[in-house]
Amino acid sequence: PDEYVPGFKEKSLNIIKPCMELHSRLLEITALGLRWPRDTFQKYHNIGKPNHNSVRTLHYYPVPENFTLFPGQTRCGKHTDFGSFSLLFQDDVGGLEVKTVDGEFVAATPLPGAILVIE
Repeated sequence: PDEYVPGFKEKSLNIIKPCMELHSRLLEITALGLRWPRDTFQKYHNIGKPNHNSVRTLHYYPVPENFTLFPGQTRCGKHTDFGSFSLLFQDDVGGLEVKTVDGEFVAATPLPGAILVIE
């Protein structure tokens, strides 16, 4: 994509690398919390080797004030993030909801500078 957005790769790697390091630490802490060897999950998440990691950049545009949402229509329906952890970076607009263990959807209110970690 650098030919369309100059510097895209470099800027992307500047965020991806620290995220992968955080993800790696979370895997390690999880293993230790379970009293398992610290590298238990690492073999499934090695950067540069075949693994199941993915990075996506999503931007959901704001809905205009005069926009009509018809019955049964959703912008992004309920879904499950798959994998070990999801690291979510939100802006101050909000709108993200998470499902509690009781099955209730609650707002995931954005906190400045915070990363929402979902297991």
